[in-house]
Amino acid sequence: MNLSMRHHRVIGASIVAFAAAAALAASAPPAPSGSPAPSATAPTDAGASLRADIESTRTRLIADYRSIDARSGLADMLESRIDVDESNLFEASKPANDTPAEFWDRNAALVGLDRSLVVQLAAGKPHVLADVRGLDDIPLPTAVAGMLAPCAIDVPSSYATGKPMPLVVLLHPQATSESAELAEPVFRSLAEQSGAIVIAPYARGDDERTRGAADDVYAAVAAVENAFTIDRRRVYLVGDSLGGIAAFEIALWRPDQWSALFAIRSTMDASDTNRVSGTLGGKTIYIVAGTADQTLSIDGVRRSVVWFRSVGIAPMYYEVPSASHDLGSLSTAIRQAWSDMFAGKHAVLATPMQLPTPTPPPSGHP
Repeated sequence: MNLSMRHHRVIGASIVAFAAAAALAASAPPAPSGSPAPSATAPTDAGASLRADIESTRTRLIADYRSIDARSGLADMLESRIDVDESNLFEASKPANDTPAEFWDRNAALVGLDRSLVVQLAAGKPHVLADVRGLDDIPLPTAVAGMLAPCAIDVPSSYATGKPMPLVVLLHPQATSESAELAEPVFRSLAEQSGAIVIAPYARGDDERTRGAADDVYAAVAAVENAFTIDRRRVYLVGDSLGGIAAFEIALWRPDQWSALFAIRSTMDASDTNRVSGTLGGKTIYIVAGTADQTLSIDGVRRSVVWFRSVGIAPMYYEVPSASHDLGSLSTAIRQAWSDMFAGKHAVLATPMQLPTPTPPPSGHP
């Protein structure tokens, strides 16, 4: 669909919606005389202002569609992202494990990231990476010359120029944007508590297991290391769901770059066993999984843990009884594993010992 058709589609939908609303208003009976004004304590639509914000972001995207696509090749993706994010700005979309405060906090963060990213791409002026404090989504150079891709970033309030800080690279699940992943309260609170800079690269979206995605991840890491003072002894690769599988593959290209790997509701793909055993030996690996996960087989995770141990890699394994694939059901274990990772805790792998066959004592008989 070309830009003109998109523009007409948006205008046409607005006209239809306006006409329907007008017809409904005209057919409605008049309010009874003396009806009381709406109560000040009546329920309000908590998502209304956020939907207005994201609609203004959509308007900017449509207005600068060609220039945004020329800089990133992602204009279609961004429009689809805005559709998805807007559809979740209703109370009915709240996950069961979320409190209302958590739900609206996440959505407010996500709408802000959408707006920031579109404005930067439209203007062709990414924010200065070194100036970021708190949460942002910056278009960063990719491995493809001249092209930009989103990278969500959270810089804790404790960051001080010149003070080495840990870096966490967070890889997102399938059908989840980098901004939606970093908008999760659990990751933002962990960034602040651990004093770590956390980045979530776009990493080719759902193609983050490709070599091109790996190149983009390393390009994002290089940009962050140039902008901030990073403690090279504490650089961690964390993957969530599909991102966890991708983490093992991305780490293989430059294993010395990572202090540890952390897979959330995920583990290594069995097809990577040969390369992992020959490349990631000595790395500490943290794995969090739930026994009631219908997306990830807990038996498969357990087998992978046994395999890691068989090749001399001792993972720290956190299995959560009755937890599903929902991130909230795993949050306590994620926090514990994150804390252990930053503390450098690792499992001790027992080393088999060859015990000599005892020599029987000399007989006492003549």
